[in-house]
Amino acid sequence: MAPCSTCLFDEDAGQADKKHISIWIENFPATQSAADVKITIGTNVCTGTATNPHPCLVKRVLPLDNGGVKSLYVTVSVPIASVTGWVPIKAEFISITVLARWIKSAEKAQALAYYNPVPIMLYAQYCKTCNTGSACIVAGLCDGGELPVDGLKVEKALYTIQIPKEGGGKLTFTIGKFDKVDIDAITKLVANLNVLIGTTRATVTRVLSSSSKTMVFECTPSASATAG
Repeated sequence: MAPCSTCLFDEDAGQADKKHISIWIENFPATQSAADVKITIGTNVCTGTATNPHPCLVKRVLPLDNGGVKSLYVTVSVPIASVTGWVPIKAEFISITVLARWIKSAEKAQALAYYNPVPIMLYAQYCKTCNTGSACIVAGLCDGGELPVDGLKVEKALYTIQIPKEGGGKLTFTIGKFDKVDIDAITKLVANLNVLIGTTRATVTRVLSSSSKTMVFECTPSASATAG
């Protein structure tokens, strides 16, 4: 997502992942403290701290005066959602030390939309023979010091790689924008991970890593009746 061109502060400057949003609240009491503002995103009340920012954290508040109209600018981290769809954002003025005659709460029903990002292929590599141990490719090499066959990204969502028609060997895939999954400590596999190469199912043999950003796994391609 591109940085907000009208945001007063970019809390994620220099970061690949954008985790904060900016909120403008009109006719809101002026305050200099995040403790005076209660922000709720969906069902998540943003009570996080600098050391524990979960579920979300009110990072910055800045009172504004636009021609006598009092408003508040707030930056807040976005909480994790378990489902997709629109959620409301509610702001409440909760200070007990400041007297205010303005509206003390504001809510927008469809303020923020959660969606499932489409996974993308970042890398694909093939080894005819693998190193023994925890991964097929070690230090960038297959067994015997051979270089792996690298895939080629031909379009934004299209990746191609050449492998032998008879199958075998091992493919190592790195997938981006994939949800973090639990890896079985014994089998090194995850539930319900299916891989199709063309119309043929490949056998997933090992999941090397999984994070909120990427998943890396190995699979054995099946033989193909035709080349191409």
